[in-house]
Amino acid sequence: MITLLAADVAWLALVCSFLGGLFVNSVVEVVHHSEIFSPVRRLILRHLPYAGKAVTCPFCFSFWVGWFYWVMVWASMWAWVSLRLWWCLLWIVPVGGFVSARIAQLINDLCYPYLKTIRHDYADYEAVLAKSDDPSTP
Repeated sequence: MITLLAADVAWLALVCSFLGGLFVNSVVEVVHHSEIFSPVRRLILRHLPYAGKAVTCPFCFSFWVGWFYWVMVWASMWAWVSLRLWWCLLWIVPVGGFVSARIAQLINDLCYPYLKTIRHDYADYEAVLAKSDDPSTP
């Protein structure tokens, strides 16, 4: 049987809270602002107006994502400790992906003035792509 001290539980809660905050922020940013989720947002607004309001309001949506995160954390911890179901911890993979992406975005925001890369104009980029698609050009 695994025994956890109060300090271990407090440390685990602190780490999960920090990672959860990054996870919630990243999910809200992707779902609320990304172009990829635009059709999903419109579909939810059309068919589920109450849920659509939650998805279009980042403040509201962050609470729902936060609740979902903590339900995942505690349910999987209970299943892992009580039932020895290791596969219940597989949710860590997508959460880790979102957390890693958010940390990278924060580092980019903090270091942007020092680590700027040259950004080409999109018109030039499309011209280069058009030229590379043409088989007659070398």
